[in-house]
Order: sequence, then structure tokens, then C-alpha cells
Amino acid sequence: MPISMLREPRVLESTGDKRSNFRKKVAEGRYTPPVKIGARAAAWPSDEVEALARARVAGLDETQIRALVRRLLAKRKAVAAELREQLAQGE
Repeated sequence: MPISMLREPRVLESTGDKRSNFRKKVAEGRYTPPVKIGARAAAWPSDEVEALARARVAGLDETQIRALVRRLLAKRKAVAAELREQLAQGE
């Protein structure tokens, strides 16, 4: 399934959170931070939004949610490193 980028209003709709509570979750490591998609724009990868929604539906506790956030961020870094490597080889 292709990944799309979701802006904050769509993510808030998905989570059911108010903006202040959602941003608190991000600050506390209970939700992934956004990805910069422009000079003044940020969004969340749809696969991360879906993974966190599934975790909540499954009843994961806050410790497990934080661990999932760490894994999702590690995956982001790994994908970025792989893309950089591919670009370096192609140039």
C-alpha cells in the first residue's frame, strides 16, 4: 500500500484528539513527530498513523505505545539512510 502524507487536521481526525493533547503526546514520545514536507509544512506518514491507531485499538499500554513510536522512528531513519546510500551510488 502506498504511503501518503497526512497533515495535522487529518491526523487529529484519525486520533480523535484535540490539537493541544495531540501535541503533548508528540512531545512525550507517545506519537511520532511530523516530517517536514516544505519550508512551512509538516505531515505524518500514513503508515505511522495507521500503526499507532491499530496499537490503540489493540489496547497497548503507554509503555508499549512509546516503544512502538521508537521503532517507527528507527524505521524512518533506516529508510532515509537507505535512500541516501542509493542516491550516492547513483551519482
